[in-house]
Amino acid sequence: RDVLAVPAAADATALNALLAHLLHRASSAPPAWSSSYGFVVAGRLLQSSLAWHVGVVGVSTEEVVRVDVVDGLRTAAPRYAGPEISCDEWIGAVACAGRRGGPRNLVVAGAYDGTLNGAPAHEGPVKAVAVGGDLVASSGHDAVVRLSLVDAPDAPLVARGLGHSASVDAIAMRSSSTSSGPPGLVVSGDFAGMLFLWAAPPSGVSRASSRRPAGGAPGEEAHVGVLAPAATHKAHRLCVSGASFLRDASLLATASWDHTVKVWDVERFDAVAASADGGVVLTGLAASSSGRSGAEAETMLAASAHDGTVRLYDQRCKGLRVA
Repeated sequence: RDVLAVPAAADATALNALLAHLLHRASSAPPAWSSSYGFVVAGRLLQSSLAWHVGVVGVSTEEVVRVDVVDGLRTAAPRYAGPEISCDEWIGAVACAGRRGGPRNLVVAGAYDGTLNGAPAHEGPVKAVAVGGDLVASSGHDAVVRLSLVDAPDAPLVARGLGHSASVDAIAMRSSSTSSGPPGLVVSGDFAGMLFLWAAPPSGVSRASSRRPAGGAPGEEAHVGVLAPAATHKAHRLCVSGASFLRDASLLATASWDHTVKVWDVERFDAVAASADGGVVLTGLAASSSGRSGAEAETMLAASAHDGTVRLYDQRCKGLRVA
């Protein structure tokens, strides 16, 4: 086995370049994969520079260390040929939804310049986006919750929710297909740990109410309402960083910078389950269900953390144990 000297500042990108050079020298055949190998050093996946990594695991940069190559992380060269959303700013939030009977899937991206798919929406960075029916709910640093049409090129405004006193970093949406069905709901969480509950119009009603008046200038919407929150609650000690409806949308899960995940009964707006303090700031949340309804539904919660890990929680356990 050869021993190679590499700079301590080298990261996975630099090691990929080195590996590609060694493979090319050993074989004249062109590489069949893009350079996205993973590297395991001292039992941990390399996600930073070697100097920082070995310092964390307690190894000196002067020592000889074994670097294992994880070729399972290889990916084929991308062949995406679909439409792209061009933006000169950071993308702060993204949501995807398939339209039943529609011609395509929909992707909505909110940027730090306050736009949704390039159309002006917020005064400042967009921090969260959720899609339900023909509506998109967005929120941002301006402490405003905004409901607009999801597939219109200029994102016409349907309603605006006011009341938050801090940046709104999390949002979730329960859509209503008809005016006689279950009510549509939007839940937003802010930097101060507050949860707000908003009533959303049913699909179809939103499209009719957002049409511009005759002779109106572009950007002018008729019957645009200012929403008042139906309920508010101090949910977490620190920033609410993620929110997601569960099962039949009667339950809501939230994650926070206070190191906890909680599950709420939407009707009563009280916590029915909470995790222990995990000792790490949680930065996002997603839910996955088995597809069964009612009590048979098995929902797993995935929370991202500031240390680069993802934590899985079993929603069937009242204590939300890490799975």
